[in-house]
Amino acid sequence: MQKNTEELNNELKEASDIRRFIKENEDELLSKKLSDLLNEILAKKGLTVAEVMRRGNMTKYLYGLCDSSKDAPSRDILIRFAIGTGLDLEETQTLLKHAKYPLLYARNKRDGIIIYAINNKKSFADCDLLLSEMGEEPLE
Repeated sequence: MQKNTEELNNELKEASDIRRFIKENEDELLSKKLSDLLNEILAKKGLTVAEVMRRGNMTKYLYGLCDSSKDAPSRDILIRFAIGTGLDLEETQTLLKHAKYPLLYARNKRDGIIIYAINNKKSFADCDLLLSEMGEEPLE
């Protein structure tokens, strides 16, 4: 069973040796390569890179992300990937955590609109339209 963040924080507070903590919690830590995670998501969802590029209105840059030949994408690119693959909010937040980006935050107007779009299974185009209608920057 996976530990929650609070449990890990408590163990870390009590840890006398960071090496031992890391070794004992290796499976709990976000250490996967981003390209591996993206490919796992594609496989889990039964989608191809080309399908996600179309759904997320993305360029061939996504191929490079999935084969590790491109550097880390922007937060917006990962959100586009999430929308293109139909990730729910929890899965999207996990993707952002792995990439070390801020999570979507409901108190931020732009993020709130994106959260709404994800929760309501809106397409990338619909999400960008909502952002534009609400005076926010579209996803890059």
